Amino acid sequence: TIKTPSPRIESYSKVDPTKLVDTELKYGPYENLAAFSFSPFIVHFEDNQPFAVVKELVREIEISHWGNVQITENYHLFHGGARIKGGFSRIEYQARPNARGASSFKSLVARLPPRAHSVYYRDEIGNISTSHLNADS
Repeated sequence: TIKTPSPRIESYSKVDPTKLVDTELKYGPYENLAAFSFSPFIVHFEDNQPFAVVKELVREIEISHWGNVQITENYHLFHGGARIKGGFSRIEYQARPNARGASSFKSLVARLPPRAHSVYYRDEIGNISTSHLNADS
């Protein structure tokens, strides 16, 4: 059984018996198959949810003679989900908050140690559009 995030399934491999109901695609049951046999299949469905992918992560840890620890993490993060059609307009994106694409990142959450301080973050060109640093209770 394959459960998709959306009922919009564009296409799928039909290997009898196959049953499609709403967001669930059920294959089988199958009988009299040789051990370790397999059959590749394809399911093409809509998924406009954000899909954060870290292509590269570099963590540098520096310990001073006085016992201070500085940790610097550099993430090469990108959206690996649905691609935008046409060009991106920051003005249009911010002017129409209710019309924003479902696949854009609304937020990214990082859990830090309780005593973390002097936290900074920025994107590839040095900007962050909005940011919040909250302490858990």
